[in-house]
Amino acid sequence: MATILTLDDSQAICDAMHAILSQDGHAVTVTRSASEALKVAAEEQFDLIVTDLNMPEMSGNDFVKAIRQLKGYEFTPILMVTTERNESRKQEAKTAGATGWLRKPFTSQTLVSTVQKLVA
Repeated sequence: MATILTLDDSQAICDAMHAILSQDGHAVTVTRSASEALKVAAEEQFDLIVTDLNMPEMSGNDFVKAIRQLKGYEFTPILMVTTERNESRKQEAKTAGATGWLRKPFTSQTLVSTVQKLVA
């Protein structure tokens, strides 16, 4: 079981990720804004972070750069979840510090197997 912090501005995506990952035995904390996620991450250590790329307050790439500055998150796996298909956007996320990339829409099985690879 891993402790997972999720960040997405879509309530439906948050609900889906929470349900899927909780059912797989993980402890999931859901956040809907980058500022909330950074605050929660500063107070508690997580094994994995799952974040959206395109968000209104702060882009996923900017969020990844910010969380990498927090103590204890230098090497934490970060999974970027997005509708983006552009390879250059994927490279930008990797450069920002994202560990993995998962395109929406995703299946429960794909999310679970990707998470298992990152927290193994």
